[in-house]
Amino acid sequence: MVDMSDATTQPVGNDRSRSPWAVGLAAALVVALVVDVVALLGHLPWLRVVAKPLLMPVLAGWVLVVATRPVARPVRRLLVGLGLAWLGDVALLCDADVAFLVGLLCFLGMQVAYLAAFRAVPGRGLVQLRPALALPYLVVWVAMNGWLHPGVDTLFVPVLVYSAVLLAMAVRALDVSAGLPRPFGAWVAVGGALFVVSDGLLAAAAFDAVAGGAGWDSAVMTTYVAAQALIAAGLTLGCGGGSGRAGPLAAATVRRRPRRPT
Repeated sequence: MVDMSDATTQPVGNDRSRSPWAVGLAAALVVALVVDVVALLGHLPWLRVVAKPLLMPVLAGWVLVVATRPVARPVRRLLVGLGLAWLGDVALLCDADVAFLVGLLCFLGMQVAYLAAFRAVPGRGLVQLRPALALPYLVVWVAMNGWLHPGVDTLFVPVLVYSAVLLAMAVRALDVSAGLPRPFGAWVAVGGALFVVSDGLLAAAAFDAVAGGAGWDSAVMTTYVAAQALIAAGLTLGCGGGSGRAGPLAAATVRRRPRRPT
């Protein structure tokens, strides 16, 4: 068992996160989100085709710049999830039902990748210590599926499966927050909760539970990007990213390769 006492009390350096590349990529993410929201509010689909596919690659670039070397297992799995999220973003640019289903599958893969990333963080989790903390998430899941059920129709099973995995990811994000240094664990937990909010807003409009519209879609994108950024930053910095050196947590999550005999 890894001793997590140092990992949760020692400050994590941020030299890499303040580098020109990291600052530039963070600014680029904000600009891309603003442009995407402007495209939504201005009903400019051609601008969305430019802005939306940039979001996840820019965030993944930030993670690669900030992450320690060698890259910790949770961060590697995070990058897989960001790649799947990018595929989902591109798929959802189309209005066809098949595109929605493809996007749903991509984001399902992303949630599984995030679950694997959180699992790679050592230490006992917050929800394991206080299981009652998961109850509000379960209540929201049951309420949302009951509310959306009339409009889901033939997609009931895929949506039910996806929402269950989403719930598991959000609860695991809360759980793993206890194993990451402060404040990065809280960032991951809030990011997981925001994902539930974002996907709930998206599903409500997609299945005609609400009227939706450009303002609603802007809220979906804003909460989505905020969730992704909080999870990515919290996990990357919490695993020692930014310092240019591996801390106790990063060292515990890097797969060590056996030395070759000489």
